[in-house]
Amino acid sequence: MRPKNSFKGGIAAIVLVLLATAPALAHDYWLAPEKFSVKKGESLVVRLHVGMALEPETERELQKDRTERFALVTSERAIDLLEGAEDGTTPVLRRKMEDEGAVLLVMDRAFAFIELEDEKFSEYLEHEGLGEIEKLREKIGHRKKERERYKRCLKSLVRVVEEKGARPTGAGRLAGKVVGQDIEIVLLDDPFAAKPGTSIRAKVLFEGKPLAGKDVMAHHRGEETGFTRLEARTDANGVVAFRLEEAGLWVMRLVHMRISSDKKAADWESFWAVYTFEIAGARDGGLSGEKNEGSKPGHIAKPGEE
Repeated sequence: MRPKNSFKGGIAAIVLVLLATAPALAHDYWLAPEKFSVKKGESLVVRLHVGMALEPETERELQKDRTERFALVTSERAIDLLEGAEDGTTPVLRRKMEDEGAVLLVMDRAFAFIELEDEKFSEYLEHEGLGEIEKLREKIGHRKKERERYKRCLKSLVRVVEEKGARPTGAGRLAGKVVGQDIEIVLLDDPFAAKPGTSIRAKVLFEGKPLAGKDVMAHHRGEETGFTRLEARTDANGVVAFRLEEAGLWVMRLVHMRISSDKKAADWESFWAVYTFEIAGARDGGLSGEKNEGSKPGHIAKPGEE
């Protein structure tokens, strides 16, 4: 049984801290900025990584035909990053930042497809905390093979500052901005204002409505601490909270599955939400300027790989 913990704001959550001893059964995609805080006039470099337990195995190139949206959202406007972009480029973004303030990166990928044997599908459901789907399978009957289509909805919060230690206005508002993804994580606290050991709350929306009773994970990898996986469940309002003890890159993610709305295409459809952000190492929350270790270039995927 997973231990219960209470967080600020009266939100009860179930938290589990694990080392990366159990094999992950599915790969995550995440947007990995080289720096989460860049100075005005510097280039924002963002890679699209594929891997498990925050270990990048592949760097995905920009795939325009498989990307429904790639946008840079500021407090004043949303910039379409697909327009004029060259297909197949790595990293997926390299852009000189001229305006000070917080920036929210948004990427929605189109449905992809997979087929798994019955036993492998059950293992996958268990790993992702999708016990309700396994119960549904027991009710309607297992198939020898399960066909699934899945899509990924990614976010990353960065900031552009004039000088070291400056905190741009609007970071908190953009962290919590709803952009209309099929499944969406919305941060209710500004991670740039947080320090290691503080709690960060998030709200999960599916098709614009709060998603209650869903397992959400927070991942971190440190040089000394290794891989950390926190797990919590959303309350009736779709809200969850994590106490993040370490500085550096954090990833909040979850998977939601249902019976496919297009039964000819697949038996099931899943929606993956991933939000990357940084907790500053400096106790004053200043701009470190250090590169994110999780954004190093990786193996470039072959054309045609999902």
